[in-house]
Amino acid sequence: QLLIAEGVAPMQGIHETLNAINGSAKWAQARTRFQSEEPKPLLPAFSFSGQKMLTESEGKRWLFENKLNVPEGRVVAARDVANAADEVGYPVALKMVSSRLAHKTEAGAVVLNLKNEDALRKAVAGMKVDVTAYNQEIFQDLFLVEAMAPAPLAELIITLRSDPQFGAVLVIGSGGIFVELIADSATLLLPTSQKQIIRALKSLRVSGLLKGFRGRPMVDLYKVANEVHTLCIAYQDNYESLTEIEINPLFVYPDHVCAVDVLMHSTVED
Repeated sequence: QLLIAEGVAPMQGIHETLNAINGSAKWAQARTRFQSEEPKPLLPAFSFSGQKMLTESEGKRWLFENKLNVPEGRVVAARDVANAADEVGYPVALKMVSSRLAHKTEAGAVVLNLKNEDALRKAVAGMKVDVTAYNQEIFQDLFLVEAMAPAPLAELIITLRSDPQFGAVLVIGSGGIFVELIADSATLLLPTSQKQIIRALKSLRVSGLLKGFRGRPMVDLYKVANEVHTLCIAYQDNYESLTEIEINPLFVYPDHVCAVDVLMHSTVED
């Protein structure tokens, strides 16, 4: 009571005290930042009656048209996979194309690092068996043959979606196999800026890989943030027709990024 009367907030425990100090410091930093960088009005939340999933090839076409790098690929029937692989160059990734197949790995609908035609044809045959056994209704004789992207310095996950309470949001975090393993992410409300995206990247645990971990090249955070920001603007321009964009993984290189996999949903037209 004495502390409260003197305007001091009493704490019970070192852990709670440090958390309170941390939260207070972050709020002070955010308030200073908002005063110096006046934020733009947020995009409103909106409701939609239904949504449909785009195929991976359709999603990547949209990304490419909006200036985000994607691996070179071809969508062909099984009989033409070898020609497609020759065009994009080995090694290749093979993925079944279906608007009803959100998680390809579980269905056996993706095989990576195929180095020659013999391995490619065996992968096609095996994929037909695996997908049919998983769910014969989603099988489709249509395949994405894609050049394997070089090993990145880091993998991110990027999600753009409409939150029913806060409106358009960007979620950026550690991607690939680390999404569920370490739950490392930051959320920004849209519209955002390159500076905010850079701050979000620096807040992630994966940021160590972006700074030249163990002698590896450093990532140009401004260039990476600029590409993510360009994607945000494209999403904002299509905010009422695209309900979600999820890129996982987004391969990060020293001066650019590449969307290796994407899951997109659009609104259903009445």
